[in-house]
Amino acid sequence: MAESKREATCMQAFINSSLLSMDRSS
Repeated sequence: MAESKREATCMQAFINSSLLSMDRSS
């Protein structure tokens, strides 16, 4: 359970940074 929760947090952080870089480029 904790393992998948950590994975979800990682994925969310990755998506957040992707959105941030997209915002910056536009």
